[in-house]
Amino acid sequence: MRYLAVLVICLTLAACGAKPTPTPPRALGVGEQWLPAANWGDNMLCAGTGYVGEFRLHGAAGDSRLAWMIRPDGTRTELAWPVGFSARFNPALQVLDGQGRVVASEGSIVQGGCGTADPGVTSPDFTTPAP
Repeated sequence: MRYLAVLVICLTLAACGAKPTPTPPRALGVGEQWLPAANWGDNMLCAGTGYVGEFRLHGAAGDSRLAWMIRPDGTRTELAWPVGFSARFNPALQVLDGQGRVVASEGSIVQGGCGTADPGVTSPDFTTPAP
C-alpha cells in the first residue's frame, strides 16, 4: 500500500510540473522548418525594447537555430520565436509568421526584442520603433 501511495504522489507531482507543448497553428510549407519557440518560463509579459543601431537578421539552413541576430559590434545573439514561426531558404532566409506570411528576411533590421527565460536568447521584434 505504501508503494502505491508513493507512486500516486510521484505521478501527481510529475503531472503538475509538466507544461503542454504548444501546437503550431498550421502545417509547414515546402522547404520550411520550425524556428525555435521562445521559452517565457513563468513570465509571459514583455514590454519590448527598441534597439539603437543596426541589429540584423541572418540565417542558414544548416544551423541548428536557423536564424540569429548580429549586433552592431559583430557578435551573434540567438533568437527564439512565437510558436508557429518558421524559416525557409529560397535561397536566402525568409521568416514566416503563424499564418505563413513573410515577416522578415535575410538582412532585415531587428527593431527591438525581449529577453526569454533562456540565457542569451532574445525574441526579436521587427516593428518596435527605435528609441
